[in-house]
Order: sequence, then structure tokens, then C-alpha cells
Amino acid sequence: MKTDESKSNKPPYLSGTTLTNFLKGLDEAVIPSQIDKSLMPGFSGATQSSVLAALVFFGLTDDKGKPTPLLAQLLKAKVVGEEAKPIWKQLFNASYGPVVGDLDLTTATPSQLLEKFKAYEYGGDTLRKCHVFFIAMSELAGVPLAKHLKVVGRVTATKKGPKKDRGTNGTDNGTDTNDADSGNDEMPELEGHRIAQLPLNSSGERLIRMQAPTTVTTAELKRIQAWLSFQLIVEDAAE
Repeated sequence: MKTDESKSNKPPYLSGTTLTNFLKGLDEAVIPSQIDKSLMPGFSGATQSSVLAALVFFGLTDDKGKPTPLLAQLLKAKVVGEEAKPIWKQLFNASYGPVVGDLDLTTATPSQLLEKFKAYEYGGDTLRKCHVFFIAMSELAGVPLAKHLKVVGRVTATKKGPKKDRGTNGTDNGTDTNDADSGNDEMPELEGHRIAQLPLNSSGERLIRMQAPTTVTTAELKRIQAWLSFQLIVEDAAE
């Protein structure tokens, strides 16, 4: 069983593209003396925290945000590409090694991997996000995974947090504690694109997948989904 100390450095569950884009934005010639939220003005608070946690997880900074020599090596290798791949492989194996233990990633099933993430008290959609990020980083590092391990299943249930206390005007007086990044859920990504399912009929029986560039935010993509669904209901009712 894992100790509380071993659980302190939890597996990240952000977008792989978000992490690499942030790293690409750093100047390899003048690396900041501290990596903190002030370097991420365009990110939400939850995303800022997720990026900082990922940097600590991979040993690119210490828990105070001080860069390590590994960060300098990665920036010199341009973060993404063949030159950076051996560095990411070193980071991946060192960081995920304690998480997956003796699990053989060339034969393991998704459920076996998720069990490893559950040991860190993760549940609901956070497990899916951990899985998506794990796949993205394995590809960046050139770490082979079983073909079926690259298939991310849909989450059928989420962990419910405390009921919100609503004031007399119907507004929330509390915050949702389902996940650390509640309200900022990332869509699955494929080769730098966010993926969304869009309905072709109002019943939702026929679906298509849409690829949107990562410049389209998750909130914007969800609004597109909601708008199209509303349009289909109106059109079907008029027929």
C-alpha cells in the first residue's frame, strides 16, 4: 500500500498540449528563477495549478517552483521532437515508475492502469484525464504502450461533492468539489486538436466527431455543442 508521502506527488491530469505549449514559451537562454502562476496569465487558476503540479511531478521544478537542470536540458532540446524524446523518456520512467509499479505497459489493460491511478484517491472524470495525459506523455517520450491501453473509455459515473448552498437569489454560495479542476474540464485531444461529439439528430442516436484547434477553449466547444443540439430540436419540431 502507498504511504501518504508517496501520494503527495500525484499523477497529473491536464492537457499534454497545455504543458508543452507552456514549456515552449520559456526562454532557454534566461530561465526564470522561479516557475509560478505569474508566468501563465492566459491560463485559468485551475490550469495554472495543474501545470505547476506537472512540473513538480516530472522533476522539472522542485515543490517551491525552482527549476532543476532537467528543465534546462528539455528547453535546450526544444521541448518536443526527436532531440527531446530521450529526455522525456527519462522523465516519464522516473515519474510514472512509482505509479505503475511492475505493470507491463505493453500488455496492460486500461482497467489495470486506472487501478494504479485510483491508489491516489482519484475518481470520476479525473481518472479519464489521467489516462489521456498518460497516453500523450508516453507518445512524447516514445514509450511503447499496448494498443488497447491507448483507448480511453467513457466515464459512466462521477464522484459527487457536497450539495451547494444556494442563496435566496438562486446563486451558488459554495464551490463544487467534484474535481480539482471542476468547471475547466478539458476535451480529449488528438494531434493538437480537441475532440467533441456532435449530434446529427435531436435524439442523439447519430453522432459525429469534430476536431477543433486547441485555440478553441473547452467552454467554447461546449457552447457549440449546446447550440447545435438546440438547433436540431427546433428543426425536428418544425418537420
